[in-house]
Amino acid sequence: MNNIMTESWAIAKRDLKKRYSIWKDIISIIFIFAILIGAGFGLNKIIKNQNLGQSYDSFFASGMIGVFIAILAMSIGIDLVIDRRGFNKLLLVAPVSRISIILGKTIYLFINSLKTLFVTAIITMIYFNTFSMLKVIVLVPIIIFSTLLFLGITLIIASLIKKQNTADTIFQIILFFFMFFSGAMYSINPFPEIVKYIFYINPATYVVEVFRYIISGSTFINFYVSTTVIIILAVVFSSLGIYLYDKKLRDG
Repeated sequence: MNNIMTESWAIAKRDLKKRYSIWKDIISIIFIFAILIGAGFGLNKIIKNQNLGQSYDSFFASGMIGVFIAILAMSIGIDLVIDRRGFNKLLLVAPVSRISIILGKTIYLFINSLKTLFVTAIITMIYFNTFSMLKVIVLVPIIIFSTLLFLGITLIIASLIKKQNTADTIFQIILFFFMFFSGAMYSINPFPEIVKYIFYINPATYVVEVFRYIISGSTFINFYVSTTVIIILAVVFSSLGIYLYDKKLRDG
């Protein structure tokens, strides 16, 4: 186990040194923050009410960070799967274990995404005057487990579907589902109970609710319930995803 972690970190550290760009991070943070605040502010002018308990721009921005987690995590999985940089060839000839390389590449891509969203979430809290060090501390494990959850989903789908075009279509449908059936853009409360179950089976709903609670202090699902669901799903999906992906590579 120690050997796998050492190899994984060495691979991740090499990629981080080789591909790190502070300007890319700055541009990404500005872009994401501008979308969150700009879209939320604009919609706040035309959307009145909904008994949100807060302004719509605060509601929208805090929820959409959860959706961005899903988008970035799934892009990590897709980047691993479609072999953009000869990744699969590396797996077949490298003297280290496949699991170490998969974990190493995942850690690299994961850190890149984590720091961008982490800083964006902090800036968003400062903007809405809800910043606290406790929230910053809680934010780190929440981002980690949320990313692992969506990464696991991506690897599972990519491992079970042979045709890339089919996988791409399914990924687009899933992202659509995550965005519009997670409560990120509108409140869950007005919907009939039977419709709410669609939101409850969506993993993104719990991620959105946790980020909304951390950033704006408002939530429709108990924070501890959402956090527990995220951790359980992250462990299950990421473990199954890595296993299936490794099996797919071994089977050719």
